[in-house]
Amino acid sequence: MQGQGKKRLDSTIKQRKAGQWATLMTVATNESLRDHIAHKIGNSDAGAARVFEITAPKITDNTMSDGRARAFYGRLKENYGGIGLAYAEYLGHNKEAVKERVAEVDDKLCRRLNSTSDERYWVIIIAVLLVGAEIATKQGWANFPMKKFTAYLLKQFEVHREDKAQEFDSGVDHAVRAVSRFLHEQADYTVVSEVMPTKGRQKGSVACSPSNRQPVVVRKATKNQQIRFILEDFKNWFYKTHGAGASQIIKDLVGMGAEKIRGSVDVGAPMATGLRHRCLQITVSSSPSDPFHALDFSSESELEG
Repeated sequence: MQGQGKKRLDSTIKQRKAGQWATLMTVATNESLRDHIAHKIGNSDAGAARVFEITAPKITDNTMSDGRARAFYGRLKENYGGIGLAYAEYLGHNKEAVKERVAEVDDKLCRRLNSTSDERYWVIIIAVLLVGAEIATKQGWANFPMKKFTAYLLKQFEVHREDKAQEFDSGVDHAVRAVSRFLHEQADYTVVSEVMPTKGRQKGSVACSPSNRQPVVVRKATKNQQIRFILEDFKNWFYKTHGAGASQIIKDLVGMGAEKIRGSVDVGAPMATGLRHRCLQITVSSSPSDPFHALDFSSESELEG
């Protein structure tokens, strides 16, 4: 997990420096965390790429009765062990050496797995687990079979890689799919004209097909095959729909050729305000190589009707 602290004022009413943080979090659950993330943000591996999930096999132990097992595990309520304190102390005294060792293992794993940038979280998690197990074994706190442990983690990496290839869209596909759904749901808040209004060019920008509802959120221009929508509305819709921010989606869209502009979406429409907003503008091409070519676009026949 990564983030940035809140920007607050200190006692002298001066802006405090906002610190940054990055945390590796371990969670044990009865249900898949990756499935939950996929449900929340759709067919994007952006969230799943930050989760390295291992499904623990069911333990079958016939050497202990249920009664003895309950008594055995019951003692854990009163004894949590103290090895965490010793481990933290070791890391504090050997900070640079441990960082160097993690970087070394990370580099070896990257070359061995031929990993890509979107797999970097999985690789570094494996590196941290291996170095932690290595330290625990050398200090005599545990006895990890390092070869077997390494092979097991690498096998889990391959499982994740295969799942990603089968289950998730690419960033481009996910971004276009999100815009397509947004445009569909905003159909009643969309106006259509021949050209997109700009400073000094209003001819042809009168809405041929006004929106059914106010305020206008989307504008489509048929002559130059352009779509313009208000960024703030898209961000709010995406968060409400997917439970996540739209920053990466917008970044992907811009990388594909969309433009961030400041303009109006309702010029020439009934009850127009003419207000200029921060918008995203997409030019749609009929070429199959254009990532936006599949977007729903109003045709001339629709305008005539």
